Amino acid sequence: MPALLPRLLALLAALLLSGQAMAADPPSDPILRVETGEHTAIIWRIGVDAAATRLLTVSEDKTARLWSLPEGRLIRIFRPPITSDAENNLYSGALSPDGRTVAVGGYDGNNESSVYLFNANNGTLIRRLGGLSNVIKHITFSLDGRRLAVSIGGSNGILVWDIASGREVIIDRDYGGDAYGLTFATDGRLATTSLDGYVRLYSQDGRLLRKVRAPAAEQPFSIVFSPDSGRLAVGYNDLKRVSVLSAIDLSLLYSPDTTGGSDGNLSSVQWSADGRFLFAGGMWDKNGKVFIRRWSDGGRGAATDLAAPTDSTIMDLQPWGLDGVLFGAGDPAFGALDARGRTVLSRLSAVANMRDKLSSLLVSRDGRRVRFGLRYGDGDPVLFDLAARTLEPSIAVPSGLVPPRVTGLPVTDWKDDAAPKLGGTVLPLKQYEWSRSLAISSAADRFLLGAEWSLRLFDRTGAQLWGRPSPGSALGVNISGDGRMGVVAYGGGTIRWHRMTDGKELLALFVHASDRRWVAWTPSGYYMASAGGEDLIGWHVNNGKDAAADFFGAGRFRDRFNRPDVVQRILTTLDEAAALREADAEAGRRTRTESDVRRALPPVTAILSPADGAEVTGATVTVRYTVRSPSGAPITAVRARVDNRPAEVPRGQARIDPAAGEGTLEVVLPAACPDSGGTPRADRAGCTHAISVSAETRDGVGEAATVLVRRRNAGPLAGADLLKPKLYVLAVGVGQYADPALKLEFAGKDARDFAAALKTQSGRLYGEVIVKPLIDRDATRDAVIDGLDWLQRQTTARDMAVLFLSGHGMDDNNGDYYFLPSDADAANPRRRGVPNSEIQKTLRDIGGKALAFLDTCHSGNALGGRKGAPVDVDRLANELASHENGSVVFMSSLGRQYSLEDPRWNNGAFTKALVEGLSGKASLVRRDGTVSVDELSAYVADRVKELTGGRQTPNTLKSPNTPNYTIAVTP
Repeated sequence: MPALLPRLLALLAALLLSGQAMAADPPSDPILRVETGEHTAIIWRIGVDAAATRLLTVSEDKTARLWSLPEGRLIRIFRPPITSDAENNLYSGALSPDGRTVAVGGYDGNNESSVYLFNANNGTLIRRLGGLSNVIKHITFSLDGRRLAVSIGGSNGILVWDIASGREVIIDRDYGGDAYGLTFATDGRLATTSLDGYVRLYSQDGRLLRKVRAPAAEQPFSIVFSPDSGRLAVGYNDLKRVSVLSAIDLSLLYSPDTTGGSDGNLSSVQWSADGRFLFAGGMWDKNGKVFIRRWSDGGRGAATDLAAPTDSTIMDLQPWGLDGVLFGAGDPAFGALDARGRTVLSRLSAVANMRDKLSSLLVSRDGRRVRFGLRYGDGDPVLFDLAARTLEPSIAVPSGLVPPRVTGLPVTDWKDDAAPKLGGTVLPLKQYEWSRSLAISSAADRFLLGAEWSLRLFDRTGAQLWGRPSPGSALGVNISGDGRMGVVAYGGGTIRWHRMTDGKELLALFVHASDRRWVAWTPSGYYMASAGGEDLIGWHVNNGKDAAADFFGAGRFRDRFNRPDVVQRILTTLDEAAALREADAEAGRRTRTESDVRRALPPVTAILSPADGAEVTGATVTVRYTVRSPSGAPITAVRARVDNRPAEVPRGQARIDPAAGEGTLEVVLPAACPDSGGTPRADRAGCTHAISVSAETRDGVGEAATVLVRRRNAGPLAGADLLKPKLYVLAVGVGQYADPALKLEFAGKDARDFAAALKTQSGRLYGEVIVKPLIDRDATRDAVIDGLDWLQRQTTARDMAVLFLSGHGMDDNNGDYYFLPSDADAANPRRRGVPNSEIQKTLRDIGGKALAFLDTCHSGNALGGRKGAPVDVDRLANELASHENGSVVFMSSLGRQYSLEDPRWNNGAFTKALVEGLSGKASLVRRDGTVSVDELSAYVADRVKELTGGRQTPNTLKSPNTPNYTIAVTP
């Protein structure tokens, strides 16, 4: 478990010495960033509102995030302006007691920092308090929310602002070290701790009442008033001790029992909300397991160690309920333990653990295949194959992959050392920087040295050939056998390829550690991604130093930047521009030289009301929103969705002019709860609905702004139609083609069997199930297009629509997907194929719930010289499941896998599993005779892998706002 505070101290010292800074105005060029929906770096601070309904987490990844409690649902991300380098990380933050204001700070650069105050409800930047002379170490609100205290690094002491006026009401710069602890009492007094060894107590008007040396160690770190403001608990950075002091004169009252466990520290302390318990955490573990220590009787009583669901240092603690505790950790992770010590909330990191990749980062000779562990060292190994566009588990080491060479040159002291050497001569690094990894070329004429903040290439004499700032600590390096590129495993979870001639980055890969979605991208943002993986990256766009930044997921620019053909060429050309020209030439495209993403930014919306979590009554909700167009393109539409389906708008509602920048929409809430199959029900507990608003310009649809509202009912909504919904099914199965070479054995039968399984739901979950089958010769292009139109027209807001496609699919030269109907021309899919645009439009405009089942990755041996390569439907799935389309997408296979059929199953594997699951075998979680979307997905994934021996891996995509609703019930 790493010592994170010493690392922070070294990092901050290096930043202050660097002299590099964010300019007066932050850079305007978009910055590519990883975005998982969770933090990707250390969580330094957490904060909670007085009602314990909202949790703030603040991270070194340059973002702060607001989560709902107790669910742990992400409400909003706060993005101050940043640069693309190691500056602008956030180290401190707080949430106001009323939960309406977020304050964050860190380091801006050039020995200057700012506190950014955000509106927690809509994310706008309220105010920037700038001009602070060093790193901001801690921020806290007074208990009445009227004051904000800030500690400033070095010997710069503390400031306290009156929030309403911005006036400084307390200033004390007489500190001999960093102040990491700030806490307010109920009467407005302020207490602080500093690494100068002192604890200080101030009156409400700013007078220094007491200054005493901490009783237990040299580096008091955290401090917090007890709920009654009678005592102060102090945790230490340099010792495994906790002190409880008098809040009157700072005298030592008692020292809780800290025996046992590791010899680390208990740097973070917190009281329970009722003061009965005292908690402490930090570098405290037993046999490698992290614990939070809890004492009864406010620290005087017995000690109990509570296991925390994290592998890293506990960085901060906050009270939870009466006797529970919230924690933030360095993984990054956060969670909550209840009064009995049980984990009731746990959000673990989605970032691959790149620690100890010194010998387990394996690379092929040409650099196109890389094997690495998603966990520490070689744990949970995967193999990324650039040419095949696959990521697969890799228990056995494939032939042709080799670990980094660390012999052949006399390089020493390179592992976790500040003074690496060649033949006894120290190699140059930045002050406070440590060396982390080494790779020596096969010819032993050069070596790569990975360090904390840089990647460097040296020749055999020790002369530095080049050095590059790194996006994180270089925890593993390797050199391809052909010597053309270096491959680096970075802290933050990325693998990156660098050109050996000058160190320029060529390619980056991020793999989600939990679900293994992945995305690979070039420096300009051309990417290829697995299903659901494209929005793991996006562009951060600053809006000046006094406004919140925007973020746009890569999927907003899919048509332009989803270019697997470019990504796959980059390691051959070693030049992005050349790779783009070659790919465009092969596809017959005109190469675009304009790379300014700002010219095509989609619009940005924010919901002003209702607030997230608000309770509403009645059938309609008034939504106030703002909308702006960063690119300047006119806004052409504003759309509302409820539970990720098009919102009903009452007749006669006036159209809002979106050019005004602010508008109002009336949306109708559905009669049914979103997790039901569509049947209205009386529910006194009410239903939670997601209301989203997005805007559109000629450049596309922007990210949706979303709030959850809770509708409380004493019974069914007035006038609600209590009849069961209808289910409309378009089942297309094409095995008999005009071209006999395209024949498939079971595609037609798959469509019939799937439709029959849903037909049994008539009179159960649905009032009626209406099936339109298009099988084999009947499934012409015109018939399929008409069928899509039928599905869209028939399905009302209270119904459900299902599209099932089984047959061949293929891409044209531009990567656009076409489903091949029975009269298709495989040599020219545009002529008689069904384009993805028709499928998207249909599913987007369906008023009710929409599901798509895609089984179109059958063997491509006959598809017009495609040389047996199956179609990659990941792009289509990403488009259909995006928030503007809102479908749940079941895919028969991943990426470029084949979809298999076999006479033993009398079906394709995908359909066989679907039919079994819908019959009741998928009722795995609730076990109440119902089958939900998530249950069917889990069953199909396991069953298909079982049937095919792991050769076929189904996948399911849905946007975050799509509920897990019931789709079938058993007899």
